[in-house]
Amino acid sequence: KPFTFSLGMQEVVPGFERACLGMVAGETKVSSFPPEDGYGKPSDDLVITLQPGTLPAGAKLDLGTEVKLPTGQVARVVDVGSDGSFKIDANHVLAGQALTYQIELLTCIVPKSKSNTGYSLQKVGLEEQMREAKAANLPQMTLNVIFNHGTEPPFTGKTVDGTSYDSTLPGTWVCAVGGLPLFSTDAKFESGTGWPSFFKPIDADHVIERADSSSGMTRVEVLCARTGAHLGHVFPDGPPPSGKRYCVNAAAFKFVPQGTAVENI
Repeated sequence: KPFTFSLGMQEVVPGFERACLGMVAGETKVSSFPPEDGYGKPSDDLVITLQPGTLPAGAKLDLGTEVKLPTGQVARVVDVGSDGSFKIDANHVLAGQALTYQIELLTCIVPKSKSNTGYSLQKVGLEEQMREAKAANLPQMTLNVIFNHGTEPPFTGKTVDGTSYDSTLPGTWVCAVGGLPLFSTDAKFESGTGWPSFFKPIDADHVIERADSSSGMTRVEVLCARTGAHLGHVFPDGPPPSGKRYCVNAAAFKFVPQGTAVENI
């Protein structure tokens, strides 16, 4: 059974990567995550609050009670409010448990340490990103976009330095965390959508494109290759020469004006 990654798997991915170390193409092995490396760190955005009157038939408002949701998930009551509302943790089934799975390594890919344009592609861990975000006092909208895959309202976006989403000032749009240069104003165009739109990234190595079906439709998500920060989505309806439209959130970026050096870390 294929092992798939989904929202909330930040703690699992490092363990999965460690399990693959030393394997060669074609090798199969069974491995597992111990609780401390697995799904044992609950996150606020993974806890759902339901209001009074929404309790499924037969369920009780007792701490620890398992609740079957209409989606088929089994959740656990983790808090009961004085107003009758209650919180459920839909990830409790895996929390604190070891995950046992079988890995078959089909292809060995050596990640690039530098992009074609010479920028470091060394991964920046989530904890380091959070420290950087706190130190820079990044806006709540930025945190929601890059860490929670949120979307800023159209026609309102601003970068962390206050540059408007529709700015045509020459310069570079870099990731709000990690600082990797992602897009240039030279490739920016007016799409009429209310979000910054570009027909190509500065370097294809600087972005990751992956399938995203989280909203009930299949789209292609765009992320920063250094941090994994959510930027937006790419669509096949852009102008020449690429025919692509990278529709991104201004809040995920810092704008560096032309003539100001972009730090290469």
